[in-house]
Amino acid sequence: MKTHIKFLTRCLTTIFMLIAVLSCDTASNVEDPDNFYYIKYFGGDGNQYAVDMVPLQDGSFFILGKYAETAFNADVYLLRVDAEGDLLWETRIGDAADDNDVWDAKDIEPTLDGNFVIVTDYVKNSGDSTDIKILKVSPEGTLLDSASFRTRANDVARSVTALPDGGFLVSGMTEYTATFKLSNETDPDLGDVLNFRLDANLDFPSTSDWTPQYHGFGSNLDVAVRTVTSPSGFYVFGYTNSTLSGDLNPNERLGLFYFERSVEGTLARVWYPGNIINVNDTEIQFVSPVAAALGGGFLVLGTSLNNVGVSEMFVARMRSSLSFTNPLQNDATFYNTIPLGRNIRGVSASTCVVGEQGFLLLGNEVRGIGTTNFWLTKIDQSGRVLWSTTFGSEAKDDMAAAVTELPDGKVVVLGTMGLADNQFKIAFIKLNRSGQLLK
Repeated sequence: MKTHIKFLTRCLTTIFMLIAVLSCDTASNVEDPDNFYYIKYFGGDGNQYAVDMVPLQDGSFFILGKYAETAFNADVYLLRVDAEGDLLWETRIGDAADDNDVWDAKDIEPTLDGNFVIVTDYVKNSGDSTDIKILKVSPEGTLLDSASFRTRANDVARSVTALPDGGFLVSGMTEYTATFKLSNETDPDLGDVLNFRLDANLDFPSTSDWTPQYHGFGSNLDVAVRTVTSPSGFYVFGYTNSTLSGDLNPNERLGLFYFERSVEGTLARVWYPGNIINVNDTEIQFVSPVAAALGGGFLVLGTSLNNVGVSEMFVARMRSSLSFTNPLQNDATFYNTIPLGRNIRGVSASTCVVGEQGFLLLGNEVRGIGTTNFWLTKIDQSGRVLWSTTFGSEAKDDMAAAVTELPDGKVVVLGTMGLADNQFKIAFIKLNRSGQLLK
């Protein structure tokens, strides 16, 4: 029987402090702590995993997740919660007639018409290749329209970008071209950039350069993480360990690369700035435009991993107009790893405009016992660390998903937390301006 889980968790120390300080107060003069901080969980049977969230103008949040009753039966999970973290509604999108399909949601973005677009991976049956589906849903979670993309190999989505004309750009990776042997190359082609455009009706445009594109930049792995609008068309940010034309990556290490596509879709300039530490591999996880209040441009977050498994968050603040040339300062105002003395893997980020301006960086801390906790760091606009905090369950895995700053400067974190009954639930967490469960 389904049991909906939704409860408030607080640190015991904080509770004892509140009891001591407020023991003489009456109900009428005690401020509701939910106005300041909370942890709330959402889910049901099986495991539920957080993916992304969209803050809405009325103070509520549209949450995207994955609802997995079993490892071979998972749906897209949509929730809306109010400013206090209370559930307004929840729904699932999947094939009700099929108990063997897996929907693995990746990204949600608001659309110009007041609805939302979702990109998700989809496997119909265990052992089948992975396809990509694009869903358009209403603010109430009703499925309005959908489209599918597939090849004979695995196609994996990373993000969807809503465009000013009402259309969408999907970014990801395909293994389709890995079936073709490249001449004069000994390394296997593990995957290539997948990048395609849809119009407002989720149809492919007639322009030939915007039909689904497979861009291979070498014989290794090329992944598109997100496409953003640029002054002359679009920039596509991702990561690669291919050498690229001009031998930009002779050591063949995974690292940030970006390329340009015209408005018509034509592939133009390509650049690989290189890793801060040449022997490390850097995977990009998150790309987002920077708020105009902070000067615009783009924020890139990832993980720089050394050869013994120790990682640091990698952050690049890219300019709004890129030159695709050296020196690096032409394209980035800062480009570095964040030295935190911990094993941290970057997941998501958010602009901070309240108080000291900068960025919130959300990641997963890999602890000595092998489990992961949430890690939250704030940096200023030059990349200097202002504060850091870590939190989560003690002996279970916790997986970060998204972070945002509220208009009053408080912080909301979305993630997945492991509970004592060995299940995973979506955690919606409100923190103070310093990332703490305190007023």
